[in-house]
Amino acid sequence: MLLTMAGFSRTDATPSWPVEMAGYPPIRTKPDGPQEHAVYKGRDGLSTGVHLPIFVRSAVLGSGSSQVAIVALDICTVSIELTDAVRSRLRKETDGDWNNLFLTASHTHSGPDVCGLSTAPDPRTFEFYIDRVTTSVLDAKNSQSTCVVNWAKKSVEGLTVNRRHPERRVNSELTQIVFAEEDSNLVKGVIQSFACHPIIAGAHNTLLFGDYPSVLSISVEKHLGENSVCLFLQGPCGDVNPFAYPYEEKTNITLRAPSGSDTALKIRTVGEAERFGGVLAEVAIEMLKQKNKDKSGNVFATNRQVGLKRRSVEELDAYLFQRDHDPARVKKWLSKELIDTELGAVMLGDLVIVFLPGEPLTAVAEQVGQLVEDSGREALIVGYTNDYPGYVVHPDDYEEVRYENAATVLDREGVSRLMLEAVEIATVN
Repeated sequence: MLLTMAGFSRTDATPSWPVEMAGYPPIRTKPDGPQEHAVYKGRDGLSTGVHLPIFVRSAVLGSGSSQVAIVALDICTVSIELTDAVRSRLRKETDGDWNNLFLTASHTHSGPDVCGLSTAPDPRTFEFYIDRVTTSVLDAKNSQSTCVVNWAKKSVEGLTVNRRHPERRVNSELTQIVFAEEDSNLVKGVIQSFACHPIIAGAHNTLLFGDYPSVLSISVEKHLGENSVCLFLQGPCGDVNPFAYPYEEKTNITLRAPSGSDTALKIRTVGEAERFGGVLAEVAIEMLKQKNKDKSGNVFATNRQVGLKRRSVEELDAYLFQRDHDPARVKKWLSKELIDTELGAVMLGDLVIVFLPGEPLTAVAEQVGQLVEDSGREALIVGYTNDYPGYVVHPDDYEEVRYENAATVLDREGVSRLMLEAVEIATVN
């Protein structure tokens, strides 16, 4: 039986002022480039209200040198600048080093733009989230108690599709890690993971909303009671889209209702995102009622900084043409041939959570996961963690003229090294 000190917190991080929203920037299409966004329309204007609160949810596991913080944010992406700023603030306020801090974004396309994808980050929003994340982590740390860890996974078929290659499989598993207090057996916290782009609420939506991941987390929390916290960790969904309802028609939502189309106004709504999240929530709640696999072993975490080869200036031109970018970020990309980023892993006995930056595609996660499992561990691959270098495309797929291939700063050699490093840290000890 795996026992660990575990604390959880849920912190409201809803901006009280109109903010830029991330996920649907204006995109330009080159005649000889990817054509997926030829009829695409981005979002105009600032947020006009709130559909569901935007939360920061934190889990702090272990203690002392083995302490690890996992933070789930209802936002689109996390930058290395935000990660470094939170670490710095935590070090000032505590005696920990906080190297094993993993900030993960749900990748909702209806949340606040915290880290500035197309423009420089808004200082007010950026500082607000440094404060909210720091508060959440410290609250979780202060709530620690001894917990028993168990887990389960269940396939939820018929909701998602590989948007690049519909004939290829996608990982449809909902993974659930449960932390129950040793003394009371009450569920203190849950970590859930599923892989699907949270793009059900379309570009016309200007209400802040975490899309289906928020619905899933809030539903599980309501089921368990207000003292329980449910973190959502986004899986490798770089090429995974939701089906449009009714799901049995198996229609990619962006093909049936492209952003900016009249159909999107009817289909890509917050109500449809709630429906999708509700389907997952029903499965998650049913899983909580069942006996899950008890974990045995220890909690161990590792974090590694790596320099990954970037694309040539000529190859980057397609990405820089597609949409506007923060000038400071572009300058940083072009200043040297290696992209400095990081990745990490958290071992819960023989289950390892592998945290990758950017948007991993299914083939990347499958290969990393298989190699990890060949070592005798079971793997859960999570993306959108601690940094955003764009899409993480499998090296074998770099020749395709597709949106994801252009929307990355990583060279195929850089991705190969990222995958190698991920397997190494996930199989250490």
